[in-house]
Amino acid sequence: MKTILHLDEADQLSLKAILNHEAPAPWPTPDQAATLRKLLSKTAKISTANELCDAIGLNDRVSLVSPTDSSDTFDFQIVMPAESDLDEDRISILFPVSLAALGRRHGEIIMWECPRGIRQMRVTSVEKLDQLPV
Repeated sequence: MKTILHLDEADQLSLKAILNHEAPAPWPTPDQAATLRKLLSKTAKISTANELCDAIGLNDRVSLVSPTDSSDTFDFQIVMPAESDLDEDRISILFPVSLAALGRRHGEIIMWECPRGIRQMRVTSVEKLDQLPV
């Protein structure tokens, strides 16, 4: 079964801008660019607001929890690369966890590669934020 990711048109255009180096640097490595292209190829072409309400997009605040340890949590906001600030938990879309989460929905389990191996967590919350904090 093919996974369908739900992203609004603005997010799709932002990802294409990153790929085309039309967004502010840093730009993706070849591996990150390949992952972004794959992600875009899985994106639903038309999504209603109802379909997008629980899907993770750019600037959304996301909460994850380990399916095996409820005390193992991770909260972050997915942002464009130039807006990344790890001290504020604003994680670049180019990070593996962000690439794994984008377009996924509340309740889904996501997986990504990290230095210690494959990480797996469930999406427990998607908070839609209209703008980045000032």
